[in-house]
This record gives sequence, structure tokens and C-alpha cells, in this order.
Amino acid sequence: MLRRVYFIGFLISVVLLSGCSRDQTKVRVTNPVRADIKVDFLATGTTESKEVQVSNEYNGYLREILVKKDDLVEAGQTLGVIEDTQGTDQLEQLVNELAILRSNRDEYAARLELKRAQIANERRRSSAERRRAEAVYEETIASVSEEKLQAAEATVDEAQAQ
Repeated sequence: MLRRVYFIGFLISVVLLSGCSRDQTKVRVTNPVRADIKVDFLATGTTESKEVQVSNEYNGYLREILVKKDDLVEAGQTLGVIEDTQGTDQLEQLVNELAILRSNRDEYAARLELKRAQIANERRRSSAERRRAEAVYEETIASVSEEKLQAAEATVDEAQAQ
């Protein structure tokens, strides 16, 4: 039993001496602070969405829905029919512009025909005036030549009389 007491005493002294050693771990005490913990991770993989945002490239109103809630759909499947008011308005505007252009074309064609008729009439009138002027010219030439001939004959007659 004495051995046991010595052994326990020895253990207590070893424990006390080891606690008094110089290589003590330094403990740093801080005040607790409240903060958000940011967790970032990078992963590679494939995911499948249960919901998908569907949009269209045209403005308009949804006229008819061709699927029901929770129906499975496939890529390219028509989900609804859109009433394209913007496209309809643009088409109507273009049709109106086309009608105006056709009306203008018809008006310009009528003006062109009128100008052509006026030019043809002016040509006929000018041609008739030219023919009249040529006739007057020919008459004038003929009368001047006749007068010269008569004057020359008179001069000859006078010369013979002398």
C-alpha cells in the first residue's frame, strides 16, 4: 500500500510539474462579433429546371393557351397563340400606304397622258403653221420673181424703144 501512495504521489507531482512548464499555449481572447458567413464553392455538373421562363419576340395578347398547368412539354411545341396587334397594325398601315401610292401613280399617269396629248397637239399646230409659212414664203418668192421679171421686161422694152 505504501507503494501505491508513492506511485500516486509521483503521478501528482508529474502532473503539477508538467503544468508549470514554460511552453504554454498562448490563448487569445476576443469579443464575439455578429457577421454573415459567406460560403463559396465551385462545382461542375448538369441541372434540370422544373420551371422555365417563356417569352416571345412579338408584342401582342395571348389569345389561346394550348397546354394545361403541370403538362410536360417538348422543345418546339406550340404553347399558345398570340394575337399580334403590332404586326396587324403595321400591315394595315402598309396597305394604306400602298393604296395612296397606287392612287398617286394613277394621278401621275393621267397627268403624263395629258402632257403627251398637249405635246402632240402642239406638234400638229406647229406643223400646220410651218406649212402655212412655207406656202407664204413660196408665194412671196414667186411674186418677187414675177415682179423682177416684169421689171426686166419693161427695161428691155424701154431699151428697144430708144
